Amino acid sequence: SDVSSLQSPKTSPKTPSSHNIASLNSKIALLKQQVITFDANFERMHSRPPVGNDRRPISSTIKELNELKRLLIDARSVESSKSKSSLTNQYSLIYSKMEEKRKLASRPHDLKLMSHTQLMDEKLCIQKLLLHFEETYGRPKTKDQKDTMRPIYDRYRKVKLALNKAKNGSGPSEGDKTPTGGNHLGDTWNVTLGNTSVASGMELINLNPEQLVMKLAELQDSKKSLRKLLRDYEK
Repeated sequence: SDVSSLQSPKTSPKTPSSHNIASLNSKIALLKQQVITFDANFERMHSRPPVGNDRRPISSTIKELNELKRLLIDARSVESSKSKSSLTNQYSLIYSKMEEKRKLASRPHDLKLMSHTQLMDEKLCIQKLLLHFEETYGRPKTKDQKDTMRPIYDRYRKVKLALNKAKNGSGPSEGDKTPTGGNHLGDTWNVTLGNTSVASGMELINLNPEQLVMKLAELQDSKKSLRKLLRDYEK
């Protein structure tokens, strides 16, 4: 709507659900500019800023401005609640998918009971889920986001530590790729790291020795950038 409609005393803001935050910000900016213009004109005419009843000519504008500010606060609160609810749902979905994949592969939950191959499979499973999550929602940034997703990231870190320990402290395993929001994915189980696809076990089996060496070189090139997420996350 135009400025005149915003000024009309008959215009009353609707409920927060009828406004998006961008629309509210736009309307608030228009009304603020009207108040600023009125104040500037008044001061130019009277050599002093307006006080008290001096703003009576724009009282409806000021009233609506205050109502829109309140609606903006409410809308942001609703948006924040929806975001937190969505993140919680994503956590539950990822956790359920982890459990499902683990049961299908007959892997125990306790990392101490897993073989080296099972640890590698567990790591790849979590990694793919987190890569897909980050591509869709981005990396957790706020305290609430980190607290919600921490158990899954902690699980991923513990799997990596278990793999390192299994290799007698020889350092991170060759496939040590940390999820990062900079990757582009297809579906959940088709992860692309930069320009390098993480092939499934069957795809790797079909590669000849020269192709395997090339695949290893590609993964090593991606390793540095991919390991940044958990390091940043744990700060």
